[in-house]
Amino acid sequence: MSDSVRLDVPDFSNSVLSHLNRLRLQGRLCDIVVSVEGEGFRAHKVVLAASSPYFRDHMTTDRQVRPQTDM
Repeated sequence: MSDSVRLDVPDFSNSVLSHLNRLRLQGRLCDIVVSVEGEGFRAHKVVLAASSPYFRDHMTTDRQVRPQTDM
C-alpha cells in the first residue's frame, strides 16, 4: 500500500495564481515591497523569484545576510 495521496484539482496552476493574487490584493502574506518610481507594490517573494530571473538572482544570492523586505 502506498503512503502517497493523489489530489486532482482541475486547472490547478491558474487556481494557485488566482489565490496568490487575491492574498496580495488583500495585503496578506506579502513579504516584500517592490518600489517603482516611488510607488510601492506589495508582493510575494516566491512568486517574483519563480517568474523572473532578475528577482530570482537578487533574492537567492549567498551574499544576502538578512531577509529582504524592500527592493
